[in-house]
Amino acid sequence: MAVYILSGNTPVISKMRKLALGTFANISRQENFIERHVAERQILISAAVKDSWFTKIRSLLIKYSLPSIFNILDEPPSKLKWKNLIRKAIVTCWVDHVVTMSVCYKSISYISTANYNSGHLHNALESIQTSAKDIQRLHIKLRLLTGTYILQCNRAAFHQIDINPTCLLCEEDSETLYHFIHSCPALASARNHHMLELSHILNNSELCVKCRSLEKVEISTQLISDAIALLLTALISSCYLKAMAKVAESWFEDSLQRNLEDHAKLFANRAVQLLDKLFQHDEEMATDALDHASVVWEYIESPLHFGHQFGMEDFISHTSTQKDANKRLYSYINYKSSDIIFNEKNKKDIDNNSPQPECPDFIKLVDLLYYLVILVILILAAGTVYHANIYPNHDVKPFPNGIQNWRIWTILKTPYWQVYGEPFLDLLEASDNGICTDNVTIWSNDPTVERCPTRDWITSVVAAFYMMLSNWLLLNIVIAMLSARFNLITAKSKQKWRYHRHSVVMCYENRIPSPINLVMRPLSFFCYVAKCPCCSCVNERPKGYTEKMLKKQRDLAKEIIRNENGET
Repeated sequence: MAVYILSGNTPVISKMRKLALGTFANISRQENFIERHVAERQILISAAVKDSWFTKIRSLLIKYSLPSIFNILDEPPSKLKWKNLIRKAIVTCWVDHVVTMSVCYKSISYISTANYNSGHLHNALESIQTSAKDIQRLHIKLRLLTGTYILQCNRAAFHQIDINPTCLLCEEDSETLYHFIHSCPALASARNHHMLELSHILNNSELCVKCRSLEKVEISTQLISDAIALLLTALISSCYLKAMAKVAESWFEDSLQRNLEDHAKLFANRAVQLLDKLFQHDEEMATDALDHASVVWEYIESPLHFGHQFGMEDFISHTSTQKDANKRLYSYINYKSSDIIFNEKNKKDIDNNSPQPECPDFIKLVDLLYYLVILVILILAAGTVYHANIYPNHDVKPFPNGIQNWRIWTILKTPYWQVYGEPFLDLLEASDNGICTDNVTIWSNDPTVERCPTRDWITSVVAAFYMMLSNWLLLNIVIAMLSARFNLITAKSKQKWRYHRHSVVMCYENRIPSPINLVMRPLSFFCYVAKCPCCSCVNERPKGYTEKMLKKQRDLAKEIIRNENGET
């Protein structure tokens, strides 16, 4: 498979099939020759013969989505048109097969099939020239691409005897693939100018580099340690990994999806831990860090706005974030006083372990919708069976003398009220013929007059099964579904309440009610213009405060990573 991808050639069998299809087209174009008459006869009698040449031609036409064998005989294509048609069909089929099967071969895991095109060399070989030096390098390059190059560590692992895995060129480290390509000092002179060019290309596509780096836990840990705005970096990394997990899910890569989701949770947890440690160190610095906008991977954003934008409930429901909401909501109260009030309230919530009635989020009606769809189907089915047996040969007309007399209401009425326990046995067993008539002329011409029901034993049996199904099974299912949803929301009710509370505060922080805004907006504008940097009401931070805050984030992030690695 690797040979076909790198060289761009198609297998011999494809060329043989191309010749066979071309031969059949040539026969079909010879109208007055004996070969065409023989072909017409053989096509008709060879349908049951598996080894017939014409049977194989028929299967090839189906395989490559070409015109049927009879269409070719009736309207033979021109030689040039047919040649281009079969070449395109065979090449397309082969390329699709190669791209589909490439994921199954370990030897081509380093070879990209994104731009694979039959008849063209792979991009990895386009740099090979015709010089003797390049030709000597070709076999090493191919073996590295296909993973068949034997390194010292491979020899040591295979033989399991006293073979030293140390690199024979530099004698400093084990000769792994990473060492051979990236860090061997003996190959530095041949590698440096290529690495500089590669670094320049990767720096121009920083977003791609970060996404690829986030797939590995070790690289991502170093990535977050080297970043400047650690809080925002952790949040963005979590979002990237969640997006990559969705892509893996669409490709049915379950193992990769689970790894990416676990890694995304790790970054989200790091952000919460970092905010928690920063809050314990300095509450005011923690609330300032939420509003601090910084540049991370070409994004200019603040952690608070980013968390709201992507619905990060764990982060937004943190205590520090709620204190930021109090600061915005009660801006006319002294900030330290509001902190004391909030701390007392938070302490009571933590100390009081007794169950308290929470205000859960609204119960999602999706669960109820599933139940209603099933119930409507059962009501229609049961009502149709009832009506067909109680009123046989009844002509149902749409909207006779008004929608209120439509027969569908009679069909739906009985099974609908049976859900609530009304059996309608008098109607189903035809035991009550008080206000009805059996005269066809009367009930067919006057829809307000009811037709007398017909007794049928099967109707009572169907009603018994329907009431058992609707009352025992369906009602208990919907109760269980809504109870599970209620418990799920109640378990996270405080988190959801805090998240939506902060969202409402952020949304309506600077909004003024409609009649009052005509007066308040000019006043607020003049107050804003009148403010000057020397005014005591302007809350300015001391010089170097931002650098101190970012440095503290880096120190706390390194502490979190050391704790994850079990270091002291």
